[in-house]
Amino acid sequence: QDRIDIEAGFVGRLEELPVKIGQRVEKGTVIARLQSIDIVERLAQLSLRVAELTNSQIEQDSRVAVAEQLLPLAAERRSDRQVVLTSLTGLNHKGLVTVEKLKLAMDDLRSAEEIQIRLRASLDQNGDASAARVTAMRHAARAFEDLKAAYGDGVVTAPTSGVIGTTLPAPGEVFLTGEPILSIHSGKKYVLAYLPPRYLFAVSPGEEVNLRAGPLTASGHVEEILPVSDALPQEFQRRFQPTERGQLARIRLTGAQDWPLNAKVEIHRTGLLWFAGEGTKP
Repeated sequence: QDRIDIEAGFVGRLEELPVKIGQRVEKGTVIARLQSIDIVERLAQLSLRVAELTNSQIEQDSRVAVAEQLLPLAAERRSDRQVVLTSLTGLNHKGLVTVEKLKLAMDDLRSAEEIQIRLRASLDQNGDASAARVTAMRHAARAFEDLKAAYGDGVVTAPTSGVIGTTLPAPGEVFLTGEPILSIHSGKKYVLAYLPPRYLFAVSPGEEVNLRAGPLTASGHVEEILPVSDALPQEFQRRFQPTERGQLARIRLTGAQDWPLNAKVEIHRTGLLWFAGEGTKP
């Protein structure tokens, strides 16, 4: 059958393996559970970052609200100081107001203008900072959700229905990113056969054949002659001889779904041994 290797999506330690060799699983079945300290720490850091940005935004919104309420008052105060200064200036021309009092009125006006300018600048600055903070908060929140979804609490599920392969890890084993954890065999079974380098008859797609694996027998047909060659498995090699290779042929089985995976298979045509292959091997 076609083999699907289940790889680790992150560096993690195998905590649980609820499947066994040869067990049939359905798509979505939990087949492993990993734990990654690195990802847990990154999730905690991202969560803390989102909380910090949120609190900072709340504080900034409070400052903006205060500045917006103070700005009209500052404008009113400046207007009042301007009226007072104008009145005192007229009186000063008549000699009714001292220079010191006029200077004090001018200082009050400049102070009111400065407060108004500071409030406006604060609102502009807070507006720019708020936009940047909202963007950073949105990115941090998205990164948190994406990482959390990718981690999925370390749960690994079967991407397809099939049979668990023969190699299983032990709990406590550590996997690197991209390292295979286990494999699932799925789809219809077939035989991957090695054509002899010197056979006296043609082999073509569609040809009907008989197959035997120990006491098991089945029929099938040549589905495809593959345009590649490969070294024969060790059990097919001759001792003290150079490594033999053979062109590969794919044979579709008929009514042999109970055959074991990776079985050594003999293929016959009209009662003659045709060639040998490894049954149901990807």
